[in-house]
Amino acid sequence: MYNKNKNLLVVTIFLIVLFNSIVYSSLNSEMFINGDAHIRVDKDIRITNIKVLEQVNNAYETYNSDYSKNTTSMQVTLPSSESVMIYEVTITNKGDTDYELTNIVEESYSNSNIKYELIDIEKGTVIDGGSSHTFKIKFTTTENNPDNKTTLVLKYTFEEWIPSLYNMVAHKSRDLDTDIDFGVAPTIETSGVYEMHSTKDDEYPVYYYRGIIDNNNVNFAGFCWKIVRTTSTGGVKLIYNGVPASDGSCNTSSDDNIGTSSFNISYTAKGDVSYVYDNGTDSEIKKVIDKWYSNNMIEYTNMLEDTIWCNDRYITESSSCGTNCQRYFFGPGLRNVNSSNPDIGCKNNEDRFTVNNSNGNGKLTYPVALLTADEATFSGSGYKGYSSSSYLSSDNSWRTMSPYSFYSNEYYASVFSINTNLKIVRVDNLSIIRPSLSLVSGTMIKEGNGSISNPYKLVEDKITKEWVFDYTGEE
Repeated sequence: MYNKNKNLLVVTIFLIVLFNSIVYSSLNSEMFINGDAHIRVDKDIRITNIKVLEQVNNAYETYNSDYSKNTTSMQVTLPSSESVMIYEVTITNKGDTDYELTNIVEESYSNSNIKYELIDIEKGTVIDGGSSHTFKIKFTTTENNPDNKTTLVLKYTFEEWIPSLYNMVAHKSRDLDTDIDFGVAPTIETSGVYEMHSTKDDEYPVYYYRGIIDNNNVNFAGFCWKIVRTTSTGGVKLIYNGVPASDGSCNTSSDDNIGTSSFNISYTAKGDVSYVYDNGTDSEIKKVIDKWYSNNMIEYTNMLEDTIWCNDRYITESSSCGTNCQRYFFGPGLRNVNSSNPDIGCKNNEDRFTVNNSNGNGKLTYPVALLTADEATFSGSGYKGYSSSSYLSSDNSWRTMSPYSFYSNEYYASVFSINTNLKIVRVDNLSIIRPSLSLVSGTMIKEGNGSISNPYKLVEDKITKEWVFDYTGEE
């Protein structure tokens, strides 16, 4: 009986100690046992491993490396100038929230003759929810000393990542687009966000969505939009995609437009491919877009940038096509039909449609217009290389801002439109209208993940840049 009571007492004491240990551990996220073993309580994000990856020329650990939820500790000896020690550290984010590494602090660094560097991590690194990130810590020295040793303890600070919309798009980039053949249809494997290689050294590289995409949805100003690309001023260009459901979702594939219109009623002159005629007369499609904007978007104007909308009327080819016949081909046709070489530039200032004339022609009433044929090609809905599942595909044909050609004998002015891919249509044909606008640099995400069911919603009272028309570069 005595032994049974004694055993019961031991078990009871053990359980009490264990309970208190767990409580203590949960408050501190870590408990040390005998100085070596650890009970680690899962947090959304934490260090989960450290190991020696490489030892060169007699480098060795003075004491075993260690880690806690937000620190790494290493003690190494490098006896010669050729000695190298490399550790690999793993950070794991078990939650759904993305975290950013906002700071790295040296809590202890005992010998500056031994240098260290962090590889594949820096302040600003983002660890997506549900993912892991590995990086390296490399130790080197120029000293020849058998007692050349150091202790290094680093503390890492992680904070919830609340990015601007531009930074979110940039973070999703899979690579430069150097190897993309725009004459080949995108697949699921090649779809994603790409960085335009010609802009990689700019202050704001341009990123664009291409292919079969379902995570570029935005609920803004009471409407659904698709992200198309970023701009060279840090803005984000959107295309209209309908009205959200009562739950805020954006499953609007059959209602992705604001109505129908011809581009222009007349089709008998080269000028009929103009978004605004040289005499200042608005095109038919601009009239409809401006009316829609004035009824729905005026109060959001400070959130929009005065980016360049290119109605590229530069004539790349002019030739005779018979008696009293002259044919003209405009720049977008050369880039998107004769080849698959899209460009977001705009050659002539008179074709750069803007509100303010300091960065374009100043002929827009509001900062809204249409996408170009080149942007369609970048997106995976080009004239040649296209997928019917690309995110710009629509059940109905919708108009771009890009002219194709004019034949004088047939009085045939044509522009590009899109349903599954770029098509050439006469300007007087009716098509649906999907206006496009560009959010200012610094527009912040309030919530959402960009999916159809949970589109990005924007912080409308934390815009870091007002509607100031000081753009001087080329889009």
